[in-house]
Amino acid sequence: MIEVFAVFTALLLLFLPGCGAEPANQTPEFSEAPESTAAELATYAEVGTQIERGFVLDNVLHSEEGDIHFNLYTPVSYDGTEPRALFVTLAGYGGLYFQGVGANLSEDFGFTAQSYDPDMLVLAPQLSDWGETSARQTVALVEYFLASYNIDPARVYLHGMSGGGETASLVMGMRPELFAACLVTSTRWDGDLEVLAGVRTPVYMAIGDHDSYYGAEPLTEAYNELHSIYESQGLSDAEIDALLVLDVRTQDFFDAYGFRDQHAGGQAFAHDETVMGWLFSHKRAASIPMEYTERRPGTSETTLATPADWPEAYDYGDGLAQNWTGGMNNLHLPEPEENSTVINTAPDASRIQALYLWEVGNVPAVTEFTPDMRGYFDDYDFRPYVTAIPVREGVTPRGAVVLLAGGAFMFRGNYTDALPTAAHLRELGFQTFIVDYRLRPYTQQEGAIDVARAVRFIRANADEYGIDPDDIAVMGYSAGGIQAGEFFLHYDEDVLPTALDAGYVPDELDAVPAHASAAGMLYSFYGRLSVASMDEADLLAGELPPTFYCYGTRDPFYDQFEAQYELMTELGYPVRRLVLEGWPHGFGGDGDWIEDYAAWLDGIFSAN
Repeated sequence: MIEVFAVFTALLLLFLPGCGAEPANQTPEFSEAPESTAAELATYAEVGTQIERGFVLDNVLHSEEGDIHFNLYTPVSYDGTEPRALFVTLAGYGGLYFQGVGANLSEDFGFTAQSYDPDMLVLAPQLSDWGETSARQTVALVEYFLASYNIDPARVYLHGMSGGGETASLVMGMRPELFAACLVTSTRWDGDLEVLAGVRTPVYMAIGDHDSYYGAEPLTEAYNELHSIYESQGLSDAEIDALLVLDVRTQDFFDAYGFRDQHAGGQAFAHDETVMGWLFSHKRAASIPMEYTERRPGTSETTLATPADWPEAYDYGDGLAQNWTGGMNNLHLPEPEENSTVINTAPDASRIQALYLWEVGNVPAVTEFTPDMRGYFDDYDFRPYVTAIPVREGVTPRGAVVLLAGGAFMFRGNYTDALPTAAHLRELGFQTFIVDYRLRPYTQQEGAIDVARAVRFIRANADEYGIDPDDIAVMGYSAGGIQAGEFFLHYDEDVLPTALDAGYVPDELDAVPAHASAAGMLYSFYGRLSVASMDEADLLAGELPPTFYCYGTRDPFYDQFEAQYELMTELGYPVRRLVLEGWPHGFGGDGDWIEDYAAWLDGIFSAN
């Protein structure tokens, strides 16, 4: 009795403003519509008074789509403070509302689902039919829960059996983006497959090979049609298999659960771990905002000094731009030990490690840098290298960031730009990789293939660094951002060093695509030194990733930053802009932008 009371109290809390934040003694009254605005009158809910097996029965949402009856299971642990998953299960004909309150609970899906996530809410609507009205009511109910309860929008799951499966398919043809995944059992598909394919919400179709009501053919035809649509979109078989499953079972499966009739035996799928586990293994990718701008004063409150556990050679001071000295631009990062390269040396994610990017005698180049050429930042025998700075021991990495310091292609400001940023990103859980790319007299293109080489190395060793190989960003400061742009525009993905130097001999790393999912432009832009590209054709041909811009209002290139940002939005690229009021050109890891960048990367990487 205590457990029943707890469930009922928890449900009442859910209907309170603030998703359960109010004390329990403020129980709302739902017998009459609230006397308030027209919008509030349009949608309000009444809580039911009966409880069956943990479900509160016959709650009613009064909406513009009519009265929507639903049964709801709320775990006792739910108090509205943490986002929870939501499972929506639509019953067949025998569970419709006119069959009796709670009739839909004769199906097992709402109960077996709880074993996959004990903290999940389970919503079992009792609709009036299996047509478009019921589909719209399901959408309205899900939207109500997302708006009124603390539901994790990445973990909303839809199921439908028999007639409920028809309704679920219609829902997926209306609002597939609301759901992480959809399971339909013992049914046919009536929804708009083109709409579904546009969003690519994963769908699992399960049915018996001799279903007594539908047969397997209608669902199989829908599967084939959707598969063809995905093929026409250019998806590979593996990519389609991740989005679409057709599971046709023989009589043996149903016999094992005591069902002779395959249609009524659709209940058996509720007890199949392969089916149910597939559904709850999915999370909906976060949507990437197409454009977001924030303008605010910069601050040094979050700027980090050199970590105490770093070797002295990596000491960059307090990280404050106001304390930089000219001599910092003359510093070089420690070079790799002996001839340690990305090919002959295993990655060591337990310490800071420097590795040459290219093997001796096989560095792709078109520029001849001879011993008699003096006055450059690097000597004639300079070999590009990458410095890996790992997260702290015991921290689960959130992804990887490649850092390219600025310096007008005349020097690399690693001790003002890259190291302070790496220290901060490390604390936030990102593996960081500083690339000492080639400077003058080499070309921007030669530097770009150094960046591509580093990306290939990280992707090839993603397991060692504890990251998803797609969760890699490349960002740069000033000239380093231009170098990042050259990589993204012309030398990423499958472009090999041989495109620049035909004499280069490819090795095993060149089989790995140089793919990065996000770009960062710190007081920089796509283009060349001092000139932002406004070439629409070139920017579109580059198929650029989501890009984060950060710059100050006192930067001499401010107008160019603004112009390119606006062009990028017009071209349809997802972009984020953080403008620091009163800040100049060149502030490295100072200014309080790094945590914004990290949060933005989380959104990008979660969409991979």
